[in-house]
Amino acid sequence: MSSNPSFEGWPPQAREGLRLYARGAYHEAHDAWEEAWRAATDPVAREVLQGLTQLAVACLHAQRGNARGAIRVGQRALRHLAAAPWQWRGLDLAGLRAALALWLTDQIQGRPDARCPRLQPARSHGRAAPARTPRSFVLREGRLTPAQRRALERLGPRYILPATQPVEVRQVFGRSGPVVLDIGFGDGEALVAQARAQPETLFLGSEVYRPGVGALLRALERTGADNVRVFLADAWQVLTQALPDASLDGVQIFFPDPWPKRRHRKRRLIQPAFADLLARKLKPGGWLHLATDWPDYAVHMAVVLDTHPAFRNANPAGGPHPPARARRRETKFERKARAEGRQAQDFFYRRRPHARPPQPEDAG
Repeated sequence: MSSNPSFEGWPPQAREGLRLYARGAYHEAHDAWEEAWRAATDPVAREVLQGLTQLAVACLHAQRGNARGAIRVGQRALRHLAAAPWQWRGLDLAGLRAALALWLTDQIQGRPDARCPRLQPARSHGRAAPARTPRSFVLREGRLTPAQRRALERLGPRYILPATQPVEVRQVFGRSGPVVLDIGFGDGEALVAQARAQPETLFLGSEVYRPGVGALLRALERTGADNVRVFLADAWQVLTQALPDASLDGVQIFFPDPWPKRRHRKRRLIQPAFADLLARKLKPGGWLHLATDWPDYAVHMAVVLDTHPAFRNANPAGGPHPPARARRRETKFERKARAEGRQAQDFFYRRRPHARPPQPEDAG
């Protein structure tokens, strides 16, 4: 635990549990949190304390070499912690859930040396995003060709939407239809093919790389596909500023940056707080389709989404759902991965109708 944090509203036993956990005294931290949980009456406080209690037990299992027990109990901890806001009574719960998901990813893959997640005090960055929102991309966009530059200048006013203000999709397209958000569409080759095959669907693309957006605009003009619009912006901004809650029928995220180095994995797009955001923007029953060719990221995705209370995996056993592969077009990233000996894994989830994902605000 970082030095001198303020945890207003925490009972003495709960604060003692925080101190004990920071020292690695997991058994004693469990006892302190369990006592505080038994005395708590606030529903959110009970869920947080139950989650912390399970976290301490998971760390005890890992300390004793029982990876299976650590995974089972750690997954229960994630589910309990998802009932609270991202920042709660001075604790960065979004950061804790992200760290716990990565720790479970390591446990599942047989890396018992991974340290138990640290508890960090919250640092408020406003109400729209969790503290320490990761930047999931590095802007290395390469050369913008003259043709792409001309497409951005000439076609941008028609196809590119502002990400800094709410967007009314029906007004943008002049008609209604299922709305699908494609996050990180690359050069747009697969998105244009999908849009032409599904003319009744309204596609919104989010991409930060101008060459990719320029290539997409050229393809849209060439093919005449008029059911695609684009945000030249980060997905976090699009979801928090441009799209209303319960406005999307589907979200697809194919081959996001895997950030393979261990010290960089916290920058991955698929994190518990990002899943919360997706759940809020999807309509009840809406779908989420993910694909990755990186094995560690596949495990990480499953940990995040299989334990999330707002999502139901189409695979009853959890993990990848191979039939979802038939729903998407092959991308250049997939072809490159296959040439390098990596196979793509697809995941498919439905938004549970009555689940309430965590909110950014501190509920006190």
